[in-house]
Amino acid sequence: MIALADLVFKVLRTIEYLPPWPGARWNALFRLAAKAAGIDPEAAYEALVPERWGPRPWLAGEETRIRIVFQVENFPLTLAFLGSLFRGGIGEGFSAGQTLGLTGLAWPYGPEAGLVHHFPLSRLSPPPWPEDWLHREAAALRRLNGPFSLVFRAPLRLYRPVEAPGCGEYIGPEFFTWGRALPYLLARVRYLPGLTEDELGGLRAAPGGDLVWLDRALIRERSMKLGGVTGRLLVQGRLSPAAAGLLVAGQYLGVGKNGRFGFGFYRIPELDSHRPWPLFPSFFS
Repeated sequence: MIALADLVFKVLRTIEYLPPWPGARWNALFRLAAKAAGIDPEAAYEALVPERWGPRPWLAGEETRIRIVFQVENFPLTLAFLGSLFRGGIGEGFSAGQTLGLTGLAWPYGPEAGLVHHFPLSRLSPPPWPEDWLHREAAALRRLNGPFSLVFRAPLRLYRPVEAPGCGEYIGPEFFTWGRALPYLLARVRYLPGLTEDELGGLRAAPGGDLVWLDRALIRERSMKLGGVTGRLLVQGRLSPAAAGLLVAGQYLGVGKNGRFGFGFYRIPELDSHRPWPLFPSFFS
């Protein structure tokens, strides 16, 4: 079973520069913290979503958050990894204990949603996955009239099927002219099974999106880059309950590769007034 947690950090010393996409910097720090605790990083967390991105300096005294996705059965390992982050002394520049201090954890859903538990943590367990919340949001999606949007602020990286339009290893914007594009995408929502043809209900891309291919620097502006599709995808077609549920869950779990860099997360803006639990507004705006 999957769970989400929002980690609360205080900026201890001003960070003058970060690349526009900081997911890889967070991932590098988290990997060091997991290894310092003697834990396989892939067991400690599976994906992350930074609250803040862009080149604006992070000023001393400010708060920032990052959402992690992890397996409930691995929560003891996740806690040990978080303890390593809290103790600090990890990393250089973008570091735990020097420029960033972990102060607390909040569950984004459940009876204690938004309540910050301060470190050191004890007797803490993830709340049950909020199926009822997701069902309400999925019902609101089915009530929409006309096309709706999937907005990918973070790059979407999916291997391109050989029969799909395009010429590279990964999908590009032209991929969504393919009639099987939406079923292929939904089959790759993380941690969830795909759907049958009947459940997909003929979903397809609608005209009017603005998808582009974008390369993101991982650590520094001149460092190695990873690319993917970003922008707005318009979707039309009859929504079955199962397809609506999968589309809603994908906002929180992500789609495709490189979840530990924060890739593959999207927002359905038409649901902003119906969403019972928060997405990070600065990340998805």
